[in-house]
Amino acid sequence: MTLPSQAMTQLPLSQNTHRLLQQLSSFLLSHHRRDVVDLLAQVDEDDERHYSVTCSLTELGAWDPDVASRVVNSAGESMDVFDTALLSVQNQLLQELQDPGLTVKQHVHARLFGPPGFSSGSHGASPLSSIRSEMLNCLVTITGTVAKTGVVNVLESRKTYECMSCGYRFAVVVDDLTNDVSLPKQCPSTNASCNSDTFRENQMADKTFTNYQEIQVQEHFSDKINNNKKAAMVVLQDDLAESCQIGQVVHISGIVVRHASLMRGASKSGQKAVVTLALKAVSVTGNQSLGDDDRSARDEMYRNFELFWERKRHAHEEMSARDAIVNSLCPMLSGMFGIKLSVLLMLLGGTDGSVQGRAPDDETDNVYEARSSGAAHSGGGTQVDTTSYDPVTQLKKRKVVVSKAKQIDSGTRSQIHLLLVGDPGTGKSQIQRFVASVDPRTIMTSGSSTSAAGLTAAAVKENGQWTLEAGALVLANGGVCCIDEIDGLKAADSAALHEVMEQQTCSVAKAGMITTLHTKVSVFGTCNPKGNRRIDPRRSLNDQLGLPSPLLSRFDVILLLLDDMNPASDASIVDHVLRTRSMALDGADGAVDLRDPVDAMDGTGEGAWQLEKLKAYLGWCKETFHPQMSMETKHALIAYYQARRALRADHVTVRFFESLVRLSQAHAKLMARDTVTVDDAVVAICLTDSSISVLDEGVFQIPPQLRLGEMGYCMNGDSPEAKAAELKRIIFEKLLQI
Repeated sequence: MTLPSQAMTQLPLSQNTHRLLQQLSSFLLSHHRRDVVDLLAQVDEDDERHYSVTCSLTELGAWDPDVASRVVNSAGESMDVFDTALLSVQNQLLQELQDPGLTVKQHVHARLFGPPGFSSGSHGASPLSSIRSEMLNCLVTITGTVAKTGVVNVLESRKTYECMSCGYRFAVVVDDLTNDVSLPKQCPSTNASCNSDTFRENQMADKTFTNYQEIQVQEHFSDKINNNKKAAMVVLQDDLAESCQIGQVVHISGIVVRHASLMRGASKSGQKAVVTLALKAVSVTGNQSLGDDDRSARDEMYRNFELFWERKRHAHEEMSARDAIVNSLCPMLSGMFGIKLSVLLMLLGGTDGSVQGRAPDDETDNVYEARSSGAAHSGGGTQVDTTSYDPVTQLKKRKVVVSKAKQIDSGTRSQIHLLLVGDPGTGKSQIQRFVASVDPRTIMTSGSSTSAAGLTAAAVKENGQWTLEAGALVLANGGVCCIDEIDGLKAADSAALHEVMEQQTCSVAKAGMITTLHTKVSVFGTCNPKGNRRIDPRRSLNDQLGLPSPLLSRFDVILLLLDDMNPASDASIVDHVLRTRSMALDGADGAVDLRDPVDAMDGTGEGAWQLEKLKAYLGWCKETFHPQMSMETKHALIAYYQARRALRADHVTVRFFESLVRLSQAHAKLMARDTVTVDDAVVAICLTDSSISVLDEGVFQIPPQLRLGEMGYCMNGDSPEAKAAELKRIIFEKLLQI
């Protein structure tokens, strides 16, 4: 049985352990001297407070691979020696510095973190499903989502015993599993004449307690869709207790131990306690740090993306490049450009935090009258002269009320919610499954088999105590929650989505537990028309859906998938299906890895990025770009909003305008721009305009050949750039007329 640092200084150390202690002390002095000095300088207001020093296993391995290997393969004993080394180094530096303001911290721990997916060399990578009994006492690192947290208990961690012969007192560790102690074979005192093996517990000595919490970590979502996600029990002790919350993605380095979980309840009389494998956490971090090799590969791919857009902007082929990227999404489905574009915008989301933009410096009131200068497109918007006048300039000449707020925290969400309504068999579930492979934090569920507790959080009573277990929306925090057959939710259950979709929080008041959970999640819902009938273009869309109006108003985009039984489109779909199946039989994966998707397009418009490259591109866009609204874009969006309000439509509220802003920002991210241009606003207007009506083309009566749902690769000999310019001209002409 291993002992904590305080006890190990009193018991004799073996030769190997003493050598490891010296090696770890040298490592701390050479790599973490500044950290230990800072630890000494901290004001120790509580003698029982626990402190920690964070160390990298990668750094330790580079310093001495043999030491790192021993720490990994005998982590239970080695981490206790690491704590003792920290205490020894504190005493050494205290004597060296001779500063009266420095104090030695007795309760100190080394928080050693390894690279993601790390385990001992003999076992390879360590997802939750691969932890086995042969990995006992080894150090592993897992990534997962916190699905359940238990209450913080106080357990006795050390007991004091004394020799009944000489009275020597020493401390021993209490086993977490059995609550037993392992006593030495003979008296550990330095008195050579005492060889007694009889000891008794000193009830008068001060007892040492530790914070103890159990959490359940669910397997981090991978590319493979697996409804049976593995979960592992993780034990948090000392300062790690209450270090994570439900729904948080954590990276945990810990020791594989045998464990009888408190969450499973006490065993009944005459029955064996259920012993499972668990992780005794050594370190808990919220952000995944990449290794040098992974970071270099990522940076190289990001530079390729920058060069890609530089070439396309120089060649004025931005829209062609965007169309090729959009068609890389769900390549097994033919067409559906508008829907695929909406899904990409949902995955990217808007800009977090604040209201973008500022009033011009020469304006003194809140009415902005633009000067007659042309629109300044930042970020490389393509200019195509199609008319004798600039519609943006004409629109700017009209007075529009614009707020002068400068970077005010609005508290509005940046996540985009998408609803697909379509006839049966039009590929709605296929798109959801592809989204699950693109975003690793996607949760898939069905509205017909899900309750409010399954969506938000459930109260579970274990061992006489109530705990919260995260639902689908909480587990998908930071990702996408795909709800198939969302119309199957009961009225009481669908009401649970209201707060989540708008405020991005989930308020829980169950079994005396009152808390608020973070749910920054995009909701991707799909459903059929009411009664699984086909969509009737002569009736209102709201009348054909089985969803309440408050829920519908929270979706930024509502798009239709119609089975129009067009012979031309049917032939195209059949040809695409046969071609995809033949590629699968030939061993191809249905996607071509292209450095430049536009260069690989042929006359049929084929060519796409592979899944991994598409995922990397979306990650680059979200990390790099936080686009701000330009004044021209504000004018365009406000004018469209006022035009829609003039029609007295019930669903056009402030939420409608916020959706326009989010969609514009997401499209600017997709185009790798730091500023939201008028081109981005045109796309947002087209998406929202086409999601309103079934029978007509929305407010602007956009010609079928220019509608966003049909735009993509070159069609009818026209370039996407020319089509985008013509579409922008039509929209601004309509805005001026309205």
